[in-house]
Amino acid sequence: FTCIASIGKLCLNQEPVAFNQQINACACRDATDAAFLYWTLRRLTPQIRAMSGTTAVTIVNKTAFSRVSFALPPPASRHEIVEVLSSISEVIESAQRTISSLTELKRRISSDLLSGRVRVPA
Repeated sequence: FTCIASIGKLCLNQEPVAFNQQINACACRDATDAAFLYWTLRRLTPQIRAMSGTTAVTIVNKTAFSRVSFALPPPASRHEIVEVLSSISEVIESAQRTISSLTELKRRISSDLLSGRVRVPA
């Protein structure tokens, strides 16, 4: 979770990583807990950003970040929550890829039509 400048950028790692002091890491017992924490931090990002105050470069220090709290449902509920949010996220990502592809197609077709390279039969 980035805690300086662009506060709230998140990454869920499945492999060991190294990073600098501007990123706070949260270690979890298993993948479901890590995914639950990821979704929870996404939801809490606006509140965490608000902790940064008003400085030239926004920053949430480690002490403030460690005070972030949230309800922790039972493991079965966490698993269900992660499954629902992950499947919705996959649908959104697929739709975004489709939109990007169609936007590019529109751009190419518009260019061809407006330049006269392609004519529309009357």
